[in-house]
Formats: sequence, structure tokens, C-alpha cells
Amino acid sequence: MSIFSPPDPTAYAWQRHASGSYRRLSLSSESMWVSKPREARHIFILAELTTTQPANADTIFDAAKKAWRKLRFEVPELQLSSVFENENAYLQYECPESQKVDTWVKQTTYLESSTEAPDFKRLRDLFLYRSRDNFCPASLLIYSQYENRQILDVSKKFWCMLNTDHLITDGIGTRVLLGKYLEEFSKSLAAPNSVEDTKLLWGETWKNLSPPWITIMNNKQEYSGRGFKERVSANQEYLFHTQSPDPGIPLCLPSTHSTQEIYFLTLSREQTTVLLKAVKSLPTTNPTNITSLTHAAMLVAMLRLNPTQQQHFYSACWLNGRRYLKSCTGRDMTKEFIPVCMSFAPIIFEDLTSLTVDKEASKEETGTALLKAVDQANSEYKKLREKESILNEFVSIANQIGRSIRSNPPNLQAPIPKTAAPLFLSDGLTDQYISHTYPKDSSSPALVVDDIHFAANAADEVIIRLARFRGCTRLSAEWKSDLFDGDMVREFLGDVRRVMFSIVGEGDV
Repeated sequence: MSIFSPPDPTAYAWQRHASGSYRRLSLSSESMWVSKPREARHIFILAELTTTQPANADTIFDAAKKAWRKLRFEVPELQLSSVFENENAYLQYECPESQKVDTWVKQTTYLESSTEAPDFKRLRDLFLYRSRDNFCPASLLIYSQYENRQILDVSKKFWCMLNTDHLITDGIGTRVLLGKYLEEFSKSLAAPNSVEDTKLLWGETWKNLSPPWITIMNNKQEYSGRGFKERVSANQEYLFHTQSPDPGIPLCLPSTHSTQEIYFLTLSREQTTVLLKAVKSLPTTNPTNITSLTHAAMLVAMLRLNPTQQQHFYSACWLNGRRYLKSCTGRDMTKEFIPVCMSFAPIIFEDLTSLTVDKEASKEETGTALLKAVDQANSEYKKLREKESILNEFVSIANQIGRSIRSNPPNLQAPIPKTAAPLFLSDGLTDQYISHTYPKDSSSPALVVDDIHFAANAADEVIIRLARFRGCTRLSAEWKSDLFDGDMVREFLGDVRRVMFSIVGEGDV
């Protein structure tokens, strides 16, 4: 099938496969993820929580399990599997019996208590150790901190980490899932003596399966025509020909031991306010936002780290496709759980020589280079915003990539590049998906969400991520320890921050 062949939405709809079994073709990015090993598909999100009323660990754990069971009913995708037939990849769902759901809750819920406050990496490592024999696409870890060694002492502080698989959703979908879970969790905490709903019809949970996005697109998404073919060709050209590891971050010599690493840099509310004020006053051709600023700062920092003779940098941009969906039964689908819904387009930077300054450059010189890069980023992002059709253009290419991954094992004899281009991801306002308190509409909330941390397993590049929550801004880097030097990556992220603040006056920081 040609990459220009119009995708057929009906081919991706859920179909009854057998008694209690339903399946559909993997769609677009799903085709790539389903073809990758499970360890490459992990997504983690961590909520730091406070209860408004003290609760002992047993109460917290009981409420956590009740809420997890209820979410399993509302979002059947928590237990999807993949099936391969005739070169096609399918996602499959089996309607469970109530007893099997109870077993699933036990297998996928991990409960821990300690006097120590954890960090993200420690909880992720603990999670992976506890779930090493669990192959479910979604799991939950609840970590309760208590004040002394008596387990029944009350505590108001605890952590909730959700692990999802890119097989069933993406980063935005994971945030939506966590928001839904915390809503149920808070209700269970507020009524700890409530009895679990025994009237849930588990044999009919297939009715709760989310529609694949291709069946609920708005009417501006194109399937064919000249513009459609041009956009498909541009994506194909980048992904198969133009994409280059140079300029990029230097790679280490590969080792046999590899771990996933994460590093966070958080800007306070005050620092965020100062930075946003400076962003709004930049003398750029098009209005600037913090996404364009950070993307441009990443490029300038990369050129400081590793200057290049290249004059173009094609930076992969993965787009949240939910804003191209239509409302369903009065629901805003941008905030509903939808499986992987992403599309792709490159952000192109040119004349890299004019954007290159060395590490000893003054703040003013750095700011000048950054302003030039921001102007280019603004122009590229403006082009993306003006594109009304963007979802279907990646479907056939992603399906082709997925089939290639499945049929062609990695070439261990291929030459190893010296650098790898970093991947920039802007996760936007987490507040859009996760409320500050739960239940959301309650005047007496049971839970306060103090902070959110997010990370996904990196592949062969360093991921630079931008997110905002409760007025703060968080930069993060994700990488594999066998490919990149950790000290260098941490210094690189710190330099991204320094470059961003080159637009801020000395007395304003």
C-alpha cells in the first residue's frame, strides 16, 4: 500500500473478534510502539499528594485499590494486549470476570511505606523491581510516608506513581488517566467505609473502550489531495532522508549495562513569572511563548556544547493531536482519555553559524543568538498552528515504520554515530489535565496535589522536556546511561536554563 493511500477510518474501529473479545488495527504511532520492546515503552508520572485529613497507611492503601478497580472499569485500555497476524498489528481487549479483575488489582498495585521521603528515580527503580514479573500495560505504586516506625501512625503526605505503556497511551493520555484516578481515589478516601460497587457489568466493559482518534477527527482533517500528499512527502523526506544526528550531543562508547536516567530542574513561581514577562516583551516578528523560547534555547546550548559545520537543524516535533478531534456527546475530547493520539512535523532551524556562541560568550551575546533562534522557532510553530490538517499525514508512514521494525532486526554492524540530536518535547500546562485538588468540584477536597513529575523511557537520544504546573516550570532530561555521559547531560540542561534566562535583566532573576 502506498504511503499516499487514503487511510480508512472504518478499518481501525473496534470489532468483535470472539465471545467477549474485541480488537482493532493499531493506528499510526501505535504501529511503531507495538513493534518496540516493552522496556522502551515505559511512561511514568508521579503525584506528590497531601490528604486534608490525616489517614493511616491502611486507609490510604484500601482507597487506592478501590479507585484502581473502578478506573479499570471506566478505562478498559488498562488491560490491552497486542496481537500480530498477516503482517498487521492489532490491539486486543478481553472482557474480564469480576474475580479476574480482583486478581488484576493485586498484580498491578504496589503498596510501600517508609519514614523517608522518596524522589522520582528511587520510586521508579522500586516500581520496576516490584513489577519485574508483571506484563500488564498499566500499574500503580502508592508510597506512604509516616512519622515513626509504627505503621498505624497517621500521615498526610504520600506519593502516587502511575506506570503506563506507550502501547495504550501517550504522555497526555497518561496525565488524563492520573487525573481520572485521583478523582476516584479522593472519593474513596472521603468515604473509607463505602462498599465497592458489586453491580459493575464487567462483561460489557467493551462499551467503554475509547474510539480510535481517526473515527472522531474534525472535518478539516484531509485524506487525499495535493496538500495532503505534499505534507506526507515532507514527513517522509525528513524521517527517512533528512534526519541527521549532527548537530547533536556526543555519544559515549556503548556499554553492556544500561539504565534509564532522569534529571529535573525546577523554576519557582517567581522565576517563571520573571521569565514569562521577559518572553512577552521580546522584539520578535511573531508572538513568543515559552515553548518557542525553550526549543530555541536547547538549540543554542547544543551548539555551544558541540559546534557544527552544518547550517540546518531539523528538530523532530511530536504534536498532541487531540485538538484536531471533534466533541463527542458534549465532551471536550482534548481532556478525555484517548489512546495514542500524536502526529509529526519537523521544526527547521537555519543559518546555524549565526546562532552559535561559545560557552564564554557574554549574556548579551548569548541573548542575541537566542533571539535569532526564537524568531525562527516562532515562524515554524506558527506554520504548524496554521495547518488545519495534520493527523492523517503520518498514518501510513508510521504503519510502514512499524512493519519495518518488526521485520528487520537491529543491524549490530551498522556504524555508530558520534552524536545524537536531542528531542524536545513540550508538555504544556499539566493543570489542564490534573486538578490542584480532588474531588475537583468539591468545596471540601480530600486530596491536594502538591507536585507532578513525569518521564518516559528514552531511546537513542536525550529527551529535553518542558512542563508547567501550579505556576512553576520544570525542565527535565531523560537518557540512557550507556549512550550519554550523565554529568554532560546535566550540565547541558543547566546550560539550556542559562540560555533561557539570557533574555532576563540582571536585577530581575
